[in-house]
Amino acid sequence: MLLCLGLLLTDASSAQLLKRLGEKMSSKVENAVNRKVESKVDRAIDKTIDKISEPGTKERSKPAAKEEKPEKQVNVVKPSEDRPVVQQKEVTVEKQTIYEQEDCLKAAEKKKGTWEQETVFNYDYPLPNEKRFTPNMEKVMDNIANQLIKSYPTPEGSTVKWAKWFARSGDTVSTPDRFLYAYEFAAKFLPFICNKDKIEAYGIADVWVFVRVNRFHPSEITQQKEINTVFRDKVFSLGKLLGMYGDYPWFEPAPTGIRQIPEVVYNSVLLHRPGQLPYTTVTRGELLDMCKKWLAMAESGKVKTTGNLAAMWTKLNKLYDLNKADLDKPAIIHHPEWNFNDLNNVDPDKQNIFVAPADGYQLLRANPSYVDQSESKWKPQFAVVTWYKVTGKRYSDQLNKVMTGQFDYKKLADVIFGSVSQPKKILFE
Repeated sequence: MLLCLGLLLTDASSAQLLKRLGEKMSSKVENAVNRKVESKVDRAIDKTIDKISEPGTKERSKPAAKEEKPEKQVNVVKPSEDRPVVQQKEVTVEKQTIYEQEDCLKAAEKKKGTWEQETVFNYDYPLPNEKRFTPNMEKVMDNIANQLIKSYPTPEGSTVKWAKWFARSGDTVSTPDRFLYAYEFAAKFLPFICNKDKIEAYGIADVWVFVRVNRFHPSEITQQKEINTVFRDKVFSLGKLLGMYGDYPWFEPAPTGIRQIPEVVYNSVLLHRPGQLPYTTVTRGELLDMCKKWLAMAESGKVKTTGNLAAMWTKLNKLYDLNKADLDKPAIIHHPEWNFNDLNNVDPDKQNIFVAPADGYQLLRANPSYVDQSESKWKPQFAVVTWYKVTGKRYSDQLNKVMTGQFDYKKLADVIFGSVSQPKKILFE
């Protein structure tokens, strides 16, 4: 009986509990629906009020950021029936400008460069006096650098790295005094190139400018080995005389060794004290006399010849006769180096062995009396300015225009030697 009563009570309680739970759920659902409906109604009312009070405005009930969304301007190529969509490449400007490939090369050729000094290349194991005079020589090279930078401050199509070089000259043929201290200013012009559409300086230079003090470089002269060997002489030649710049002679040295590259033209300008030269000329008469001695040595078997001695004697006599009025003139020959066996190939009836300065190479000897022995050996006695011109390179053409046009060699001579008067035009025919 009690058990049945408990079950009845339990059933009643469960039913009542379920009823109450149902009422609560209905209430919650109704409230949620009401809130949702009220929210929609409120928004509709707000929207209507906005349109009435301020016609043409956006909904006030929405946040401003969501209400007004400006259209983002994007460069997009619209598709068409006969053209596919191509994604455009964005061009940005950073430390280096990125160009399209077709414009990069043109921009590189016109890009302006700067001058940057590199490490000093000192003597190997400098001697006490070399250490002592190094600051003085460095000052000369600083003055040279300043003059060159002023003349061409922003190289077009290239950037420049320059350095001071100390080098002992082993040349005893062309130097007027083998005890002079030799040193030089060296500048390499690194061309701007395009690397993956970026402009950068190339690491290898084929264009240089040198200003060598108190010495000729082997690339600037040609030693007359046969003359010097046979007669124990010291004869050399400079390049063809192309003209005068600032009243200083301008030569085109003959390329030798690895420098025999047709695309590269070498230019040298000799700076010297007024009215004097660091060398003397070999005359036509002197060279003909050497030929006479050499033929006599060939007849005695002391030297070898590849030609007919009798014919060579006949030709030499004709050359004496052809040049009898000009034996004191400078000996300027067709080729950089004289070869006695060339007498076998000469036809004096048609051509002389001597030519004009612009057409050949002048034979020279060092002039010891040129050197001012009262001066310290580190002081500049003469200097040679040399630069390379590379065919087909625009940045090289730009440098060549500066060196053959606007550059003032007189000012450079002044900063090297000190203020001097204008040199006399006494050098050549």
